[in-house]
Amino acid sequence: MGQSMNKITLIDKSTSLLIEEFPLDQEDLAHKKALELEKLDIEVELHYPSSVEQLGVALGASNAEIGKVRCEMNEEIDSH
Repeated sequence: MGQSMNKITLIDKSTSLLIEEFPLDQEDLAHKKALELEKLDIEVELHYPSSVEQLGVALGASNAEIGKVRCEMNEEIDSH
């Protein structure tokens, strides 16, 4: 999935497929779209990039490097 690490993503919960991406400053539009889809009985999830992901993008880290950090953060959270 070639999604940008610095966008709000709307994901279909049943398929884990990307439905749409929104710039960070369009949070209201992302919520509106999610509500519209849920009214159609499509379960969705909004994913916001963490501050660490945003910082990584700003510093020029690759998607692979940011993905590795995200995995490490999730493992650390899960271990508690």
